[in-house]
Amino acid sequence: MTAESLGPVATIGAIDGPAASGKSSVAKLLAMRLGVPFLNTGAMYRAVGRACHEAGVDHDDPGAAGQVAEALELDFDSSGGLLVGGQPWNVNGEQMGDWASRVAVHQPVREAMVARQRVLGQRSGCVAEGRDIGTVVFPAAPLKVFWWRPLVFVPSGVLNRKGIPSEQGATRRSSWIGIGGIASARSLPCVPHRGLWN
Repeated sequence: MTAESLGPVATIGAIDGPAASGKSSVAKLLAMRLGVPFLNTGAMYRAVGRACHEAGVDHDDPGAAGQVAEALELDFDSSGGLLVGGQPWNVNGEQMGDWASRVAVHQPVREAMVARQRVLGQRSGCVAEGRDIGTVVFPAAPLKVFWWRPLVFVPSGVLNRKGIPSEQGATRRSSWIGIGGIASARSLPCVPHRGLWN
């Protein structure tokens, strides 16, 4: 399967699912197979979190965080690296993830990111993953999958059986308050997968 075989307007793939389900790995592989960019939406929210920190903006202030998000010039290079204002940005690390989860709950931030994701996706096609990609960002995407992995929680409730942070972190913040929450679109293929971790 290639982008060409799906047709000229069928170059957007949307993979929804909870945190730590493996959807990023699947999205990257699918993007390579289709010959379209991988749209790393998580990196975009991490960029907002970093930008708020560097600007001295409270991550828990919806309006201020939204203004930061709207002003960011987000893009990706040919290898999938995040660009902000045309410059590479490192958004890896636990602290970046925490900032991202704090700003991602704000509606103004979501709106700014959804608008930018649509521009990037429609520019040259993409495969994107997230918790609302197929239901909110690209609801008309011809290729949509809800990818999930059953988790086994340890007593602490924060790690799954492989020691990967569970949905108690990033997913919990946004999914239970109705903003960018997990939802499977009607008729969306739901794929429980274990093979990538066994």
